[in-house]
Amino acid sequence: MSLPEAPTSSELSDFIRSMGNNESANAVSTMNPEEIAYVWKSIRENVPIYGPQVAALGGKVTTSVLAKVSENIDNVIASTEESQEVGDQLVRTSARGISAAAKGSANALKPLISSK
Repeated sequence: MSLPEAPTSSELSDFIRSMGNNESANAVSTMNPEEIAYVWKSIRENVPIYGPQVAALGGKVTTSVLAKVSENIDNVIASTEESQEVGDQLVRTSARGISAAAKGSANALKPLISSK
């Protein structure tokens, strides 16, 4: 299996710019081929090591955010007075559904995330 060749400085800077980082893209666009090859080698060596750790961290953040969203919705529902108006009941029912979906998603993700 052969690894892809290092991109040119313009290819790499265009890719970085497409991710919204113009400052880094501008710096990369002035690099010579040897510098690009060094950066490319570092990326190839480190992505297999750190990629899974970044994914696990993202999963942990997502789980925490979903759990907090559910908790906040539940707190607002509990602390506000229920009305007999159809609009209010519709909003409360929808909020309960969103809360349940967020809580269920957080709980579903937990077993998938390793605690490394």
